[in-house]
Amino acid sequence: GHPVGVVVGGAVKAADKAPGGKASETLGKGLTVANKITPGGNRFQRMSNQLSESGASDAIGKAASIKNSADNKSMTEREAEIRRQNVEKTANQVKQKGEQQSSPSSSNTEKKVPERNHMEKNDSLPKNDSIDSKEDNEEKDDKKKNTSLLGSMLKGGIVAVIIPFLLIGISFILVVVMIISSIFGIFGEFDDAFGISNTIGEEIGGLDYSTDEEHQKFFDRVNEVKEKYQKNGLVVDPLKVVATFHIIMNNGANIDYSKISSNDIELVAQALFDANGISSDEVFRNHLIESILPKYLPKKSIEERSFLVDDIFQYIEDYYDLIGKDTGNLLCNTGVGVCSYQVNGFYVKDKGNISEKLSLSNVYVRIMDCNSNTKALTGEELVPLEKYLLGVTYYSLDEKTSAEAVKAQIVAERNTLLGQHAALNKNLKKEANKNIIQVSSCDKNFTYCDPDKGCSTSSDGIVHSGLSYSSNVKQPLEENSLLRRSVRSVEGELLANADGFVVYTNYSSTDKSSLLSLANRGLSYKQILMQYYNQGSHNIGASELQSNSCSSVKTSDCISTGEFSKWKQKNPAWSNIPMGDSGKTVGQIGCLVTAVAMQIAKSGVPTTVSPFNPGTFVKFLNINGGFSSGGNFIWASATKVAPKFHYEGMISVSGMTKEQKLAKIRELAGIRGVYVLAEVMGSTGQHWVAIDSVNGDTINIMDSGNQSGNTNMWSQYNWVNTSTLAYYRVS
Repeated sequence: GHPVGVVVGGAVKAADKAPGGKASETLGKGLTVANKITPGGNRFQRMSNQLSESGASDAIGKAASIKNSADNKSMTEREAEIRRQNVEKTANQVKQKGEQQSSPSSSNTEKKVPERNHMEKNDSLPKNDSIDSKEDNEEKDDKKKNTSLLGSMLKGGIVAVIIPFLLIGISFILVVVMIISSIFGIFGEFDDAFGISNTIGEEIGGLDYSTDEEHQKFFDRVNEVKEKYQKNGLVVDPLKVVATFHIIMNNGANIDYSKISSNDIELVAQALFDANGISSDEVFRNHLIESILPKYLPKKSIEERSFLVDDIFQYIEDYYDLIGKDTGNLLCNTGVGVCSYQVNGFYVKDKGNISEKLSLSNVYVRIMDCNSNTKALTGEELVPLEKYLLGVTYYSLDEKTSAEAVKAQIVAERNTLLGQHAALNKNLKKEANKNIIQVSSCDKNFTYCDPDKGCSTSSDGIVHSGLSYSSNVKQPLEENSLLRRSVRSVEGELLANADGFVVYTNYSSTDKSSLLSLANRGLSYKQILMQYYNQGSHNIGASELQSNSCSSVKTSDCISTGEFSKWKQKNPAWSNIPMGDSGKTVGQIGCLVTAVAMQIAKSGVPTTVSPFNPGTFVKFLNINGGFSSGGNFIWASATKVAPKFHYEGMISVSGMTKEQKLAKIRELAGIRGVYVLAEVMGSTGQHWVAIDSVNGDTINIMDSGNQSGNTNMWSQYNWVNTSTLAYYRVS
């Protein structure tokens, strides 16, 4: 019922009519950010929190926060103070002017101001100007009497009361106008990224964008270069190309889209690779600094070029954040990491910032006996903090839980365990070179299940590592599980406030449903954390995520263990099913279609047939145009049975060295949502396998034709004969 609440609510509803319903998220987040720099912002913030708790929390979004973090434009305390001083200065000037113009004799005089349809008199005009002198005199009298009235009000203290409210009201209106305007500016900043993504068929997060004919011709040229390189076995990331030109043009280069030729695009594309055709961010960064940026921005220093390269990579990262794309690496060649945490201090609600510089390495958790503060639970070892967090999450969340909810919970748990040092005066215990956090085994908020050994529950309800107790048994967590991958992607991250102090989240098991609810609305883990820990009873000023140094440790080869990984083309359940009109069967020529079926099953995407296996897959393809007349599999037909599973292309690796082939496979397999197949017999025959994971120099495969169980591709097949790679992408 508050007037400002009505304005904000109306603005949110109006913004919700924008494409994809995303504008309201932007509006809400923008309002939250604007509170910090607006007169009366604290009151507005409290009202925003009430709106969030009353069901308007969907309005807290990501676009405005991305703009603030990417451009590093968030206002500092000093800037905010300057703005407040300017407002006060303006108010004082108005007051002083009013006092100077007022007169006691005219303070009680009332006269109706006549309507005027001509220009207001300018004091700088000469005496003989063309404006009617009589009207001028009336105007002067009116102005004098009105300012006299204003002066009297000032002297009476009325304006002193009114001005602050006027400023606040005007500020609210300006904030709403500013944010609605910025919605389009924020999204418009990424039109280039949207444009190329849409052109090459990449996901764009369900958002709309605008482009014109000249822009689209540029995107088409980039795509043509991408396809040209792909035919030669080189995978060009078109977003890196577009991001490069976007930053170049925004920093003074005298070019536009019509002037960027295919040759210009190829120069940037070539910068992605070294002399051996191997692509990496480091290679691209060096080439940008040394050759690409000097070509278009010759006056920029090396240091300035380095900053611009950072902007290019930041642009890509921010775009992926905006559309909700997770770019985590899925090579699956490492275990849970060991991190060092750099802490400037902690923020604890009701205590404020607590300055304390800590450099914490070798942080472990000791699980304590439920009835003792000094005795460890029998049979439990010291657990590295990151592994402990994985185990707590494994116990409390289902394996199918949203990855974004998992990540948010992990960060909140980490903040709580490290922050209790300051919040609860629980000092870290020092033992040799280890920092020990002690957690009671009866603390239901942090029940631990060993992800490598599994866990079981004793008669007293305490969870123990291993399967020695019969009740509530959880098996060891699969090494390549989504849960492990999600946890690895946020290793070492800490949630901090605007001052850089780690916030004490005070996480409890009751919070997980709220985090999951936000994830189910489509928010990324960053958005979840920034919203949840900035509203209501959880308002602790969460502002940024801090990364820390983490080194990974190898635990296994990360090989898929699901039923799909053991599918064989000669399985009697489907080996005799015909392949189209070829006269051949799955058992005879079905290695490729079985490998594709494995990757579809591994991806977890929904399928139009159930149960899904190589047999039902081939039967579906037989009646839906999945094979040519000769029985050859039509790659794109896989999407008919798995609508989110899209064929991307084929790359020839014949003639490459072993190292080059390994690098190419690692590059493709390391892209989230990409599933790779390899032809491993070259000129000696034909046989396709599914790439499962890459662990160092080892390429693990799922092989429908090999009965030995050997999953090492190049110990089973000569590397020389690996001739072709094909890959699908999940949308």
